[in-house]
Amino acid sequence: MATTAVVTTSSKIPPLLKLLIVICFVRAAWGVADVVPLMRYVLSGRLSSPWFIYVLLTESLLWFIVAVGLWRRKALARTAAIVLAGIAVLLGGRGLIVMMMKRVSPPSSYALVIAFLLVDFFVIWYLSLPATKALFEGEVRAVAQTPVQL
Repeated sequence: MATTAVVTTSSKIPPLLKLLIVICFVRAAWGVADVVPLMRYVLSGRLSSPWFIYVLLTESLLWFIVAVGLWRRKALARTAAIVLAGIAVLLGGRGLIVMMMKRVSPPSSYALVIAFLLVDFFVIWYLSLPATKALFEGEVRAVAQTPVQL
């Protein structure tokens, strides 16, 4: 007769993971909020190709999907969050350098870009920790035990 044992880890979400999930939801909302001012240019006809709006909405949707996946502790969501944060670090770093070279942005813009870069570094760092990785590997493991027959 075969028996099955189920090993379950605690379903409680660690506080830093909760913070990270909230950050992902905020990133999704921020992307949608960025679209609103651009819509007046689209509606007035001054922006003929609204590809940038599509990029922002796609990014927002991806952050939302990642946040839900992290809440459900899906390993693919962890990987996707690291990739999205890595892309954001590359683009944000480039944007910061361009802002510094042109010197036309107010200091609050620098602070916002640096804050987003720090948040993205936090996402990459926290999700790369071995303990965090273990949270996403097999929430429930089923182990089949069969008796040895001679």
